[in-house]
Amino acid sequence: MKYISKSVVEGAMSYKEYAQQVNDLYERHETTGNDHSEAMLHYTSLNIARMKRLDRTTTLTETSIAFLNHLQTPQVWLVITEGWCGDAAQILPVVHAMAKQSPYVELKLILRDHHLDIMDAF
Repeated sequence: MKYISKSVVEGAMSYKEYAQQVNDLYERHETTGNDHSEAMLHYTSLNIARMKRLDRTTTLTETSIAFLNHLQTPQVWLVITEGWCGDAAQILPVVHAMAKQSPYVELKLILRDHHLDIMDAF
C-alpha cells in the first residue's frame, strides 16, 4: 500500500465523533468492531473511563507545545483505533490534545476492523 485513499480520510471521524460513537454503542451493550462479547464490553467500559480521565488531565510539555506551534504545513493525523483497544484509549486523548494545539493539524480516526487493509499495511 503506497497511500491511503482520499475517500478513507474524508470519511474518517473526528475525536469527538469517535468518543460519541463508542459511548453510544456501549449504552446499547455493543462496541466497535464485530466482537460484542462481555470481555470486549468490559474493555470498552474501561477505555471510556480512561479517555475521559485523560481528556481532563493531559497536559503537553513545553517542548511539544513549541514544536506544534511552529508547524506551518497542513497535515492530517490518521489514527487507527477501536473502542475496546486499551492502547488507543491511553494515547488518543494525548494525540487529540496535541492536534488541538496547532491549526495545521487535523486529527481523523478510522476503525481498525473496517479498514483491515490499512491496519495490515501499517
